[in-house]
Amino acid sequence: MEDMQLLVRPKPFLDESLESYLLRLAEANFIESYRLLSGAVKEWLLEQDHEAGGAFPLDLATANIWHARQSSSFRIRAFSLLEKLTDNEDLPLLALSLRHSAADFCGGYRALARGGVHIPRCFIRKSTIPVCPLCLSENIYIPQAWHYQAYTACVRHGVKLIDKCPSCGESLSYLESEMIGSCRCGYDLSLAQTIQADEKNILLGKLITCEETEFPGPLGYMSSISIRNAALLYYCIISSVNVEDELEVYESLLLAMDFYASWPFRFKEILSESFDKANEILIRPYNKTPISFAIGSCLPASTMIKGMRQEENFILSELFGCLKNIVENNPKSRVGNRGDMLLTIVEAAVLLRTTHEQIYLLLESGYLKAAGRIKIHQKVSPHEPTFYLRQVVELAESRMPSDFGVVATYLPHR
Repeated sequence: MEDMQLLVRPKPFLDESLESYLLRLAEANFIESYRLLSGAVKEWLLEQDHEAGGAFPLDLATANIWHARQSSSFRIRAFSLLEKLTDNEDLPLLALSLRHSAADFCGGYRALARGGVHIPRCFIRKSTIPVCPLCLSENIYIPQAWHYQAYTACVRHGVKLIDKCPSCGESLSYLESEMIGSCRCGYDLSLAQTIQADEKNILLGKLITCEETEFPGPLGYMSSISIRNAALLYYCIISSVNVEDELEVYESLLLAMDFYASWPFRFKEILSESFDKANEILIRPYNKTPISFAIGSCLPASTMIKGMRQEENFILSELFGCLKNIVENNPKSRVGNRGDMLLTIVEAAVLLRTTHEQIYLLLESGYLKAAGRIKIHQKVSPHEPTFYLRQVVELAESRMPSDFGVVATYLPHR
């Protein structure tokens, strides 16, 4: 196995998925399946680097780097070694892969990245991978976009993707069948009849794949696909969608387009309706009620993408404006009102666009005061309702941070 080489290196398509390229790589080198290719490669890797060989995936369905959690660095090393197995220039395996990203979405939803674009992991299809027959008739490969739940219509041909074989009715997944252009039954998928796609589905596909779109509202003028993905996920969160249910997510994404096309009007209505509903079922006084009782995850989820520039976060800017109006329209009085609802350290940090550490410093220095008594030597839990909304909004308005970076700094670190 020491002289193992992959003599033929097919040229990758720019938008091709890693799994698709691995199948074409095996075929170009006259290897019948990915399973045979991966078995040979794993055996060779074990001789070269035991850790990397142990992390190399045998199944195509779990081949991509993001599937490796604890051993992702070893898998990257394994693919790096595999890239050298050609006489020509190196293979593009790492460039085509999806990897874990530290840029979490909406306060805790895991992100994957490829080519500088981040996508929520929950937006990746889990089983069926639909195809565009017209694309397959031109070039037999699978674009990465076909793996995304939001991509249901081909943006090039304007037709619906098909998810079942027209001949046998089986759900399509090249990850399981290891066949790109045909079904297990042998049917040539490029011959399947196509149906014109709805314009909304085409536009949704463009939002997550094309930098330039004709979409109205903030998603149209935001060229960052990562930010659009974050905004789509945010709508799912505030709509209490089960992100593990693909059909529920897809239906929510279509509704999200109407939501952002009329931005910020529907958003303001939702917030107003949420506060009114909370008022009807309020049990404790406002000054003892967490704001999440009224608006759920609207506030912590408005971070959108960890590390994004403040001026790009149109959701948080609008949300802050709405909360500021609540405080101004409900002046301080003897009886608690909406302006006195409680924020956690997590929520205060989001609203002040800073870190949890900064919130603790502001608390210790007296710029923020806890709504209740804190025991000596006790550290407040990040998720415990601690600060009045009014106080946090007033601090944001009156105290300018010492810098204008991604994360605001109010006090020097100790």
